[in-house]
Amino acid sequence: MPCVDEVRFTHADCHRCGRLAAVFRQEDAGPICPECAGVNFAYRCPTCSAMGRLLHGQCPRCRALQELDETFAGPDGKRSPQLAPLAEVLEQYEQPYSLALYLRRPGGQLIRAMASGDLECSHEALDALRQTASVQHLRALLVLAEVLEPREEQLAQFKRDIKVCLDGVTDPHDKTVLARYARWHLMPLAHHRLERSGLNRFQREHLRRKL
Repeated sequence: MPCVDEVRFTHADCHRCGRLAAVFRQEDAGPICPECAGVNFAYRCPTCSAMGRLLHGQCPRCRALQELDETFAGPDGKRSPQLAPLAEVLEQYEQPYSLALYLRRPGGQLIRAMASGDLECSHEALDALRQTASVQHLRALLVLAEVLEPREEQLAQFKRDIKVCLDGVTDPHDKTVLARYARWHLMPLAHHRLERSGLNRFQREHLRRKL
């Protein structure tokens, strides 16, 4: 791959055809491009003609823009108006290659579900999912894009921890005791720490373990 990339990213005027192209090799008369050397070597984007590494047949920038359009397409085929601010934030990615990969992975799949209407665009809908890194990252992006309201995330996650814990208790008496313990002891502790210096992930985990 390093040898291939050296060709892809080394450009000069071919001494045979005169076009600016990737330098497949140096000859006595000058550099020669892959086409003139008789080699089928894909390095030029068919959309914008940029030269370099291609991703699924396009340069990373063009591929990322196409993935954006496909990911944010609503039922009518157009970009979801609600998620348009998020699309604008993602377009600012400095590395289009990374953006294209992100849109193909779980984060992009969640955005597709929101754009299609299968997943509601809300904190509550995201809270109902398993809190993976993809879910947490998407939530942060939605807040950054001002699609979702900002919130005290660790406090909100601790409330979710309590609900998950209580949902797993079948004995009514035990559930009542735990609910009271969480409401009257743990939640005040969480609010106290939040007011003093902010509730961080490790403090939240400590309270969850106590429950």
